[in-house]
Parts: sequence; C-alpha cells; structure tokens
Amino acid sequence: VNMHVVTASSSALRNLETVVARCHLRVQEMVASPYASALSCILNDESKLGVTMIDMGGGTTSAAVYFDGELVHTEVVPLGGAHITNDLARGLSTPISHAERIKTLYGNAMPSSSDDKAVVEIPLIGENGIQEANHVPRSMIVGIIRPRVQETFELIRERLVAARFEQVSGPRVILTGGASQLAGITDVANEVLDRQVRLGRPSKLEGLPEAVTGPAFSTSIGLIKYAVSINSESTESMCEPTNYSNNK
Repeated sequence: VNMHVVTASSSALRNLETVVARCHLRVQEMVASPYASALSCILNDESKLGVTMIDMGGGTTSAAVYFDGELVHTEVVPLGGAHITNDLARGLSTPISHAERIKTLYGNAMPSSSDDKAVVEIPLIGENGIQEANHVPRSMIVGIIRPRVQETFELIRERLVAARFEQVSGPRVILTGGASQLAGITDVANEVLDRQVRLGRPSKLEGLPEAVTGPAFSTSIGLIKYAVSINSESTESMCEPTNYSNNK
C-alpha cells in the first residue's frame, strides 16, 4: 500500500472542532493546509513536472511537494509572519501593532543602497506623541527582517533534504500566504533554495470579491475547491447505475 500520512496534534484538532461547533456548524473533513493551498495555486503542468509550494502564514510556514501530478510530501515549520513582527517589536522597542504596520509599509527582505538614507519614525513602547518617537534608518528594519526570512527558508530546505525530497521537489517554488507578500521575499527564497520562485495567487472563483483573491486567502479558497470536488464526486457516485446482473 502506498500511503501519504499527515499527522497532527489531536488536541489542536479537537480545539478546531470545538470552535466550529460553537458556531453551530459541523466539521465534515480535515484537510492539511499546504494541500488546500496547493489546490488553489499550483498549475497542472507544474504538479506534473515537480514543484514545491510554500505557504507562509502567521504562525507557521508549510510546504507541499508535488511530483508526477501527485502530492508526495508535506512539511510544517513553526515560523511565520508573526515571528517577523515580534522581532521588529523587540528590536525597535515598539508595540506589536506598530511593528506590524512598519513591516507592511517599510519592510523588505532585501537590502538596497537607499536604506541608510531613508529614515522611519518608530513609536516607542509606553510613550505618547511624535516627540517621543525614535528615528531609525530603513536598513535597521531590513537587518531585523532578513535573518528571520532566511532562517525560515533554510529550515524548509533542511527538512526537504532530511526527507530526501530535495531532488524530487523540482526546479520551481511557489510562495503563497499572507507573509509571502513581504517585499523582497521571493529574492531571498531564490538565494536560499536555489530555485525559480514565483508568488502564487489563488485561482479566481466566481462570486468572490476581488479583496479576497490575494495570496493570504490561498488556503481558504483551496478548502472551497476541495469541498466542491468531494461533493461533486459523491453526487456522481449516487447517480451511477447499479449493476445487479451478478446478484441472485
């Protein structure tokens, strides 16, 4: 039997089911998030030739390796966009909410020649008003962000090597998820993984507004596609004629 088994913490799964149940809903199936993201982002030709999809979320970064049109390996590392935000909050002594804003507006994973000249206003923890704000060059922000991004991709690479899927993973990498929208992150992924890297956006679904079609919604849209596919399969099986010729 050739099986692909994905393990998860039973307590975490129970917590998810409890949250859904409190919304007066029922969990029909559990789907691994990298698989769901891949359903919405990977092209058929990419899955056949071999590709690695990396979904960079808030608390974790997951990877799905496709080869010959099939999902052959999944990985999850406990690093994500929230860790970059926390690094900025600690390094700049600013509240987490401001650190997230700074990451979104001024963050970059790749240094540039103009970083030392560009000055960013950083509100300090416990201080009120612009007069108490600290002023730091953008190069300092990049210097905090880049090491964490490099560490994340290095962990993914090490996991793939340890699982012996580095060669199978193909020459291409697809980045998706909310944290993948950070400027310069595809360049860092190209350096660390030594692969062609593109930013993956989920394929459009009819009826969804444009605001929820970005990389941050790849898993959600993949879950919708998965639900539609299993419902259509069950409908087809119900409509198939039953052969009673061998029955007595």
